Amino acid sequence: MADADTANGPAAAWAGPWFLSWIKHLRRIVDLERVLYKNMVIRSFTPKETAMPAKNEGTLDRVLRIVTGLVLLALAATGSVGAWGWIGLVPLATGLMGWCPLYTVLGIRTCPNR
Repeated sequence: MADADTANGPAAAWAGPWFLSWIKHLRRIVDLERVLYKNMVIRSFTPKETAMPAKNEGTLDRVLRIVTGLVLLALAATGSVGAWGWIGLVPLATGLMGWCPLYTVLGIRTCPNR
């Protein structure tokens, strides 16, 4: 038993063979991760690439969109304007995000920051 303890190190004395096999498996995973990272497979999934688009709405534009969206949704909820009032979700969402896809297509930018 002493030969086995010295061959596998101090971990074998208290943990047993299952622990050593688990450690070997963990080392394989870490080595695989290093290879993938080195070959830039993992780098293609960085959060920077999935970030929100740049804001293209100014403060006044955003406030007007949020207010308009809330008014339309309130009117739709009370039944005053019918189902068309639910279109208020669009200006509300774009106002909260600060980004309008139509502005991007048309090249419009009301936000002063570049």
